[in-house]
Amino acid sequence: MRFAADSMLGKLAKWLRLIGMDTVYLSKSDVRKIKKALEEGRIFLTRNTKLYDFVLKKLCTEDDIYLVQANIPREQLKEVALKFNIPLTRSFRLCCVCNFPIKKVSSEIVKDLVPEYIYHTHKTFYFCAKCGRVYWPGTHAKRINETLANLLPVE
Repeated sequence: MRFAADSMLGKLAKWLRLIGMDTVYLSKSDVRKIKKALEEGRIFLTRNTKLYDFVLKKLCTEDDIYLVQANIPREQLKEVALKFNIPLTRSFRLCCVCNFPIKKVSSEIVKDLVPEYIYHTHKTFYFCAKCGRVYWPGTHAKRINETLANLLPVE
């Protein structure tokens, strides 16, 4: 499943990437970009009711677009996950900044890209070849996992 998030849903786009969902962020609601995203088989996510009505009328069917109701990014993620039956588990597949696939790399490759303390205290690193972002399983990752675990009640 692939998504395109409009300019009102930038934080949701990052959260979707964190759970492994291929999500492009459309910083401007340009009809050409929306059309391209739909042609790529993406589901268009928006909070803008006028834009939703326009896109639904002119460019797609109800299966290709979703009007997000929640205001808070974490609640938006929960809403979208429930709507599309997406498991809320952390995935080290996509860069949360640029949506490019990240790869597990040796610590030597990122030695000059991370703080010295991090280099010496961590063994696992992931690297985005597109934007140069480096990820490691530190406290930030732990907080993200806790947030995801708390979004949906255990049944």
